[in-house]
Amino acid sequence: MQELNWDDIVIVGDSFARCRNELTHWPLLLTLRLTGEQYSHDRVLRGKGIGGASWWSTRNCLLSELRSFPIKVLIICHTEHSRIPSEQDLGLNAGGIVSNNSYTKNGKVIVGDKIAKAALEYYKELFNPKFSIWAQERWYEELDGLIEKHQIPYVIHMHCFNNEENKLYKFRNGTTGTEILSNFAAGMGPETPNHFLPETNIRIADALYDNLINYTNTATVKSLNLFDN
Repeated sequence: MQELNWDDIVIVGDSFARCRNELTHWPLLLTLRLTGEQYSHDRVLRGKGIGGASWWSTRNCLLSELRSFPIKVLIICHTEHSRIPSEQDLGLNAGGIVSNNSYTKNGKVIVGDKIAKAALEYYKELFNPKFSIWAQERWYEELDGLIEKHQIPYVIHMHCFNNEENKLYKFRNGTTGTEILSNFAAGMGPETPNHFLPETNIRIADALYDNLINYTNTATVKSLNLFDN
């Protein structure tokens, strides 16, 4: 594997990649292992995990990173297709909106305002799952093209949710994990960063490191061995 520094690595996605500043958070642990650098509170990882937000926010983040510096390692957590896109990275998803008329904004839960009400009416009256799946798959096709255009040598795709309607999308660039991250989630609080116990975050970082060290870019679909069997 190529020698890597901090700025070579981009990790993007939803809340499964959100926590990334402590030694119990898999994005930070993975970056430290890949680079051999020492932990520092002053260092900020490239990319971000945006809790509750649509794939559109992940796309915007990645495009911004591609305009910044070249990427050698891209880890991307793909969220569910049904989330409502917004330019403000709002966490507009059916789980929060339909169950308690709430969404997230800048990490804070907002209940019952005009955006929440509009989103609820959208899910009740306008949501079209076939279009939603089609739109997400067009993003996946665009992503494959971006990886090729920018010649990103190491890419790992992780699916956060099992979208039964379109099954597991198989990318033509990079390794796609067969694990569905939400199937192994342990909670949503501070004790479960990225929805996992600290020891699971450590295991995920170790497993991703092993996959990258033994990486072959052949449109591979396989278990990443992220979780205990």
